[in-house]
Amino acid sequence: MNKWLKIMCLVLVLAFVLPALVACDKDKDNDKGNEGGGSTDGVVITPPSSISEDANYNGDTFTMYSVEDMFAKKYFFADKTTGDGMNDALYQRQQNVESVLNVDLVWKPAEGSGETAAFQAYATEVQNAIKAGDAKYQVVLTHAYYAIPDLITGGSLKDLKEFDSISVNEDYWNKSIMDQVAYKDHHYLGYSDFNLAQTYVIAFNKSLFNNFSTSLDGNTMYDFVNNGEWTLETMSEVARLAFVDNGSESANIYGLTGELWVPFCGFIQSSGEAIVTKNDQTGKYAITWMDNKTIKNKVNDIINDIRDIDDMQETYFWQHEAFQPGRKMVLLQDGKAFMQLIGTNALIDLKNTQVKFGVLPYPMYDKDQYSTVQYRSLNWAGYLCVPSNNIDNADMVGDVIECLSYFSDSVTTYYYEKLLGLKVSEAPEDAKMLEIIWGSLCSDFGIAYEMVDDKGNMDAIVYMVPRCVMENAQFNSWNSRFGGAANNAINNKLNK
Repeated sequence: MNKWLKIMCLVLVLAFVLPALVACDKDKDNDKGNEGGGSTDGVVITPPSSISEDANYNGDTFTMYSVEDMFAKKYFFADKTTGDGMNDALYQRQQNVESVLNVDLVWKPAEGSGETAAFQAYATEVQNAIKAGDAKYQVVLTHAYYAIPDLITGGSLKDLKEFDSISVNEDYWNKSIMDQVAYKDHHYLGYSDFNLAQTYVIAFNKSLFNNFSTSLDGNTMYDFVNNGEWTLETMSEVARLAFVDNGSESANIYGLTGELWVPFCGFIQSSGEAIVTKNDQTGKYAITWMDNKTIKNKVNDIINDIRDIDDMQETYFWQHEAFQPGRKMVLLQDGKAFMQLIGTNALIDLKNTQVKFGVLPYPMYDKDQYSTVQYRSLNWAGYLCVPSNNIDNADMVGDVIECLSYFSDSVTTYYYEKLLGLKVSEAPEDAKMLEIIWGSLCSDFGIAYEMVDDKGNMDAIVYMVPRCVMENAQFNSWNSRFGGAANNAINNKLNK
């Protein structure tokens, strides 16, 4: 799936060619009568090799049921062409799939009810449809973790290995992520080029770099990453150098800022560790550090390092609105921060400001990590899943999923340009950083299956880094309080 360089080489071509292809269909209805011919208005559409040449589903409806928190429609489905590159790339992908397979793609967002949010209700809707024998959803686009254990252990999802045309070893699939969240070697959770990564990065203000660059011995921020020197220690050192004391909290320029919540969870994974792993010998899942003193000491050090960074006068972190109503935020876009922990989707909004920004991956634990796992970026995106009531049209389901994944090159191209706010040719160093970030994406079984524990113990472990910092708690006491109970929940519900 790491096709960044190939995709980026296509950017300029796509910028000219794609709108022309889309324009052919702009004022016309989809051609549902194409008998599996694989062409649209004279443009030959070549399907993936695993799709039968005579595949034709006679205009059957294929409904994608989406949790919009993870799969916002504007990044995954288009009702018509608009002239926007991202939107029209989505529309063209749909046209390609519909032309090759003769299907009708439909987007259906999950809905909430009363005080129950859509992401909290989607699984019940899927389960009720299965109980009723109603195959109204062919694909479910899930939350990153909400209700996933219940869907899987309750038999509500099918293993993607059951579909002959789904080829997870192709480079438009990310088998590594799928393996990381596989349950007993079953791929219930799919991840391909159709899924768009949602991770956290370090954005920095390029205009403020000159304020302290002479202290870095000629290094740029990109040099630290490329030379394997971008570590927690380096990040804290840069934060100190970038800080400008203007006499008050409102006037200072801080070296590092961010929300003390989800962005802080990823420091465990960026440091080369995972919350939950499977024992290769026993096949049992467990919290990684429970019986491993070395990892336990390392996680303790990570939390102490983050707490020390939080205690620095040169950094400014604010809590989630639920914990700190009316919190004050110190943002990169206001020129009050050199670095900020920020979600990749938020980069799209940042590019509309006056700030000239760059992006970096999360730092490693130490320099030794560069010789092993290097950089790692925790992915918070949801998953592509098939509800278990669609066995009657299994061939269509597999074929559509494979085609949606295969025809996603141009979509990912336009999405990544939205993140940069520039053509890649105009920001080659940042494009390389995004290549590192996308290439280092990882999932964590412990996050995907967080809701295996309905008493909040597993949640406390997933959010352990920010909560220990917020509550000034030591790792050992926190782990004693929640770790054993979370591990018992895993053992009782997942290790049967």
